[in-house]
Amino acid sequence: MAYEVNPCKACNIHLGKDGDINSLNNCLVETASAFSSFPSTNVLRGTNAANNWDDCIGTKMTEIGRAPCNYQLNMAPVFVQVPHPFPKRLDELKDKDKALAQALLDCKSHNLPNECKIHCQIDYDAVVMASPPNTLPQPLRDAPLARGTQQCITETYETPITTDPTFADIAKDRTSIFWSSFLIVGLMLSFVIVMFISILITKK
Repeated sequence: MAYEVNPCKACNIHLGKDGDINSLNNCLVETASAFSSFPSTNVLRGTNAANNWDDCIGTKMTEIGRAPCNYQLNMAPVFVQVPHPFPKRLDELKDKDKALAQALLDCKSHNLPNECKIHCQIDYDAVVMASPPNTLPQPLRDAPLARGTQQCITETYETPITTDPTFADIAKDRTSIFWSSFLIVGLMLSFVIVMFISILITKK
């Protein structure tokens, strides 16, 4: 039985649109780990499960108006408290519905049967039957960027180059004010020179 695991689809069904991003993070990691050989985030890195987590968290960030530049989020740690019997039953029975029925029976013997049943349903919803192989070449996908290292959009502004205005520029832009001021200064300077000469002549 060929199948794919889509924790993002299952967790969004379980949590709904109002689910917070931290609950989504926990659900994604725990569901993906249930189908791995060992319940740890280390075995998820560099896999399709990591890509699924990255895309799902990125979409949720967009919905709540956040970005990796101002909100960093890493994969949640995995705490194995409630078992996930569905993946094991799926490998044994090779049938989604039969595996779910048997897994729900397994939950009855657990000390947290309700939580176990919830996990079985989420794991069941995460299983997607594999599509027929595509013979067309697929574009290579870059490895997902860790939260907080994704590129942020930055804006740059160029400061216009300015030069100090010359006397010719001032005279051209403000002709009347410039020449009036120039005339007044010239008259005052002439008056000072005349007074200076008069004082020299008087002393003689």
